[in-house]
This record gives sequence, C-alpha cells and structure tokens, in this order.
Amino acid sequence: ILAMCSKPDYDPNDPFTITDPDTQTLLETLSGDEKNQLVSTARQKQWKNKALTDTYEPGSVFKVFTTAMGLEENLINENSTFHCAAGYHVGGWFIRCHTYPNAHGTLTLPQAVSASCNPYFMQLGQLIGPATYFKYFTGFGFTQRTGIDMSGEASNAGLYHSAEHLAQEDAALATASFGQTVNVTPIQMLTAMCAIANGGKLLTPYVVSQVLDADGNVVSTTQPQVKRQIISESTSKRISKILGDIVNGGGSKNAYVAGYRVAGKTGTSEKHIEGNQVIASFAGFAPSDDPRVAVLVMLDEPQCYPRYGGTIAAPVAQKILESILPYMGVEPI
Repeated sequence: ILAMCSKPDYDPNDPFTITDPDTQTLLETLSGDEKNQLVSTARQKQWKNKALTDTYEPGSVFKVFTTAMGLEENLINENSTFHCAAGYHVGGWFIRCHTYPNAHGTLTLPQAVSASCNPYFMQLGQLIGPATYFKYFTGFGFTQRTGIDMSGEASNAGLYHSAEHLAQEDAALATASFGQTVNVTPIQMLTAMCAIANGGKLLTPYVVSQVLDADGNVVSTTQPQVKRQIISESTSKRISKILGDIVNGGGSKNAYVAGYRVAGKTGTSEKHIEGNQVIASFAGFAPSDDPRVAVLVMLDEPQCYPRYGGTIAAPVAQKILESILPYMGVEPI
C-alpha cells in the first residue's frame, strides 16, 4: 500500500482535538456527560481508518468481477449480447436499470460495462448461476479479511449472500451481480481489483516494506504473498482491455490521464438509509497493459449533484494517477 487516506481526519500530533467544525460548534452548547459522550464519539469517528473498518455496497464497480466470472467460465465473450428493456423481471421483482425509463437496448459485453447496464449483468448473473458466482466471490477474497499488516480490519461476515441464499432467491443473485445487497470493505475491493491487474493472482496487501534497526540495517523485508490464482492471465488481459477502453472515451472517461492508458470502473451504490444517500466510487489501475499502481476512490454521501461515480469519483482518481505515474517514473506513451 503506497498511500491510504480517510477524510475527515485529525492531526496525529494532536489526536484528541476534534477537527470537525460542526461538532466543535455543537460542543460549545453542551456540558457534563452529554458533552463528554459527544467528545468520545467524535474522536472515535475521526480516528477511524475507513479503508479498513467500514463496509459498503460496491455498486457497479463489482461488474468487473461478474465479467471475470463469465469470461473465465467461457460463458460469454466480448461479442455476447443481452437486451436491456430499462429493467429486468426476476424473482417476482422488476429491477430497474439506472437509465429507467430509458432502455439501453441490445448490448455487447464491452458496451454493457461502459454503459454500466444493470439488466445485462443481472442476466449474466443468472447464466453464471449461484454456485459459480459464490465460488468466484470467495476466490476474489470477498468473504474473509485480507490479512493486511494493520490493526482494526473489519469483517464483512453476514453482509453478503450465502451460496444457499443465492440459490433460493433469484433476485438476490441478480442484485449481487451488479454490486448491490452485498457489502465489502474498501481494502477487499482494492485487493480484488489488483488481482484483475496482476494476471489473476490474489495477493496479501501490506504496508511495511522493510524493518530497519537503529543503525539502518535491514532486519526484514516483506515479500509479496500470492494467495491463489483466481482467473487466468488471458482473462485478466481481456478485462484490462475492456476497462482501458471505457476510460479512453467510455463510461469512465473522467479518469483519463493524457499520455497514459488507465483502466477502471465507476460505481454509484445506494445506501439503505433514510435520505436517499449514495456512495460514489472509482476503482482502477494504470498503465492498463503493464500495471504499476491501483487506486480506489470512495465518496460517502456526497452532497452535490450529479452524484455518480463517473462524475465525481473518477476525476479524483484522475488527479491521483496524473501525479503518481510520473513520480513513479512511468513514461507516457
């Protein structure tokens, strides 16, 4: 892990000071136990490393992994089509596409990824089936902690559908196939996206590269650990091409960095709380044909409009990649 950041945050040299201005204003009106309780709650909130401790519904970013399942199992190819009629009837429900009442019509796989068409991936999910879906969901690491060398990594146990439930509820498989009704942690998502970039290999993320003694001698060096091969290198390259194409003029075009080929997917997931809140996100890597760095950007409950991952999260990723690729010595094409 090269960088990790959560906002709002705090001054590590002064961790007990509440930094949120709204909370500071409220504290001035309180006293006694009520004030002490708010101080304690506010401190715990600003100290949280959301990349490790929070779970969220990934939304359309998860379509990358549904695509991987279909390609790896030879159930589809880049020319496979499904029809979008602005929604899809499954399990007694009519689940809308995000374009409702407008329909995408008949789409190929790359077109569906670019358009982020929910009905396409619901139909693909049914083709994949519950057992195979859950095999890959587990394979990409979404059912266990990543094992990162930091404390506080949350578990998402109980926050995703079991294989049995997916088999019993067609609507559960349909919604899970486009990244809703399942919860993952950000570090799980980024690790899984790295597996797409790494030729299908799932690795254990780590922060500590080396441990030195007081004299600067190397005590230990962390070596990358491959947990398992999830998809083939060929499938990895095919997905990377699709994700590169949708950044280069497709649905994720706001992550485009001049001179570099970026691969990625946007997502906008609904939060099941009052207030119609969303999480807008982008996950990707670059260069798409020789990956050096991956990035995940999440904006939790944005208060601007429009609130799509493509309009507000992708530009943040673009700025990050625009800065880090030259810094890492990656030459533009």
